[in-house]
Amino acid sequence: MTDQFGQVHNLSALCIGSIETNGQKGQDTSDGCNAPFPGKDTAQVPPTATGTSPAKRAQILEGAARIFAEHGYEGASMSCIARNAGVSKGTLYNYFDSKAVLFCAFIEQCTREKLPLMFRRIDEGANMAESLEHVARALIQLITSPLSLMLNRIIISEAGNFPELAKTFWTNGPQKATSILAAWLARAPQSSLLDVPDPTFAAEQFYALCQTHIAGRARMQLPVDTSPEHIDFIAHSAVRVFLNTYQRTGARQPPQAYTGKAAAEPATDTATGISTDTSTGTSTGTSTETTTGTATRP
Repeated sequence: MTDQFGQVHNLSALCIGSIETNGQKGQDTSDGCNAPFPGKDTAQVPPTATGTSPAKRAQILEGAARIFAEHGYEGASMSCIARNAGVSKGTLYNYFDSKAVLFCAFIEQCTREKLPLMFRRIDEGANMAESLEHVARALIQLITSPLSLMLNRIIISEAGNFPELAKTFWTNGPQKATSILAAWLARAPQSSLLDVPDPTFAAEQFYALCQTHIAGRARMQLPVDTSPEHIDFIAHSAVRVFLNTYQRTGARQPPQAYTGKAAAEPATDTATGISTDTSTGTSTGTSTETTTGTATRP
């Protein structure tokens, strides 16, 4: 990451809560992951996990992913996970004290691998709009991926009986992503271009805009267009609405309809990426203008 993103250079460390070891490598002691959730597989558990092989740990997590995807959290047993992962049940417990710890580790691994991808191009944009579109596209691709849809299905179905699952997922996923974007919005030069009284709220609002017309349908397994053209349209529209709300100066951008192909881009302000109509010499949009021609917010 560039200096514009400030202290957020090591996204792996920021996006995921660190795993402390307390002298026992392989023991996950992240917040929310130590106390077993109620349910099966919490009895006959060794007091500490002592497995030390990263390859074996990864093998177990791969097997767990398949079982959780097929059976959900409550329906998955440690015996079944051990068989699918190709390890003994004793070996499994050497790495994960309980199913709760295993599922937390699975969530943390997913977010550790996927969350940084959302922000890897946030400082590559020629202007703020382009940077936000990089984030928007990455977010849409992430939330419509099979892995994310599977996790969302598990969390929603099990949250009532196992609220700690939802808390773990929220803390390591959406909450981390919100904190990163909020910090970016609050830093220069974004802070001088945008009027954002509550960066955390604004970040959550931006993520909600990015899910329009696609996330809900995908999560309910309804037909949905996930083509690059449609994702580009949603990302571009989300950024338009966001900047129309929070930009300090400049005209509002008019809405656009999806045509199934990339629309021709109008000229833009080099700092914000706000479009201007060069054919008329005036800013595009539907904003109210004063008698001097200066655009004001409605």
